[in-house]
Amino acid sequence: MSSAYNDARFCNNALIKEYFYIRFKLDKVNKKNAPGFFFDASLTGYKFGLNIYNSDARGMEKIREYILDNRNFAKGVIEKFNEAGLLGVRGEKYKRACYPEEDVVLQEWLERRRISFVHEDGLSDVFFGRAMLECMLVAFDSVQDVYFMLKEAL
Repeated sequence: MSSAYNDARFCNNALIKEYFYIRFKLDKVNKKNAPGFFFDASLTGYKFGLNIYNSDARGMEKIREYILDNRNFAKGVIEKFNEAGLLGVRGEKYKRACYPEEDVVLQEWLERRRISFVHEDGLSDVFFGRAMLECMLVAFDSVQDVYFMLKEAL
């Protein structure tokens, strides 16, 4: 969790930060490729979701291997996540298709260099009310199976 205050030694004019974050990461021994939930907010907007912290190429390789070795299970998890539509899949895709023969549902994840699942929005009345909590709970619930699949893969 980030601090709400700036270090006065370095920021004389702004004692309160304009940005804060909360992270819940899987505690991995080597700190690499740790799936975790996050919430970030600033004066202009907020975002929350599921990320893979300290990710590297080997981590995505493990995720791809897991998806390919467990196609039916992975496809079910991905389709359930897609149907919920509460978090968007993010991450740079390869310029050329590496898995053109795979199911389109699986390709969306296999063809990425990195992957994360995010809801992002500007500040509105929703942010300041109880509806925000409900929105986050439902979104985090929708990505639960994805989290456990990634945890198993990594």
